[in-house]
Amino acid sequence: MIKSIKKTSVYVGGYMGYSFIVDIDFKKACAKYKVYEHGCKPKSSETILLSESKIEKFLKELSKIKITEWKEHYPNPGVMDGTNWGVRFDFTNNKKFSSSGDNSYPYQWKAFCNAIKELIGKDFG
Repeated sequence: MIKSIKKTSVYVGGYMGYSFIVDIDFKKACAKYKVYEHGCKPKSSETILLSESKIEKFLKELSKIKITEWKEHYPNPGVMDGTNWGVRFDFTNNKKFSSSGDNSYPYQWKAFCNAIKELIGKDFG
């Protein structure tokens, strides 16, 4: 299933610090990378071209961390401030998968953020 991902959109951040949004189009081999300050003030935006080898390595990492087995939502009841995150995958068969959280993460979250960083060559998380 991982090999059939055509697009993904990922975000992480909160009001008090930086927020990051990465939109990846695997068919066009590019990523749009946006950084915001204080949650919503645009700081920078750029398009990054992705090599086939980096995409292949990223997809292998997604398979290893079993991202399609993540829960739909990772809540942290009672916490009103902090870090929010979300991932969405669009597959070639028109299926979609998404997962999100509020100050709570799947066990493999750090590995996922590191895979994004390695893919785009920029800070994320």
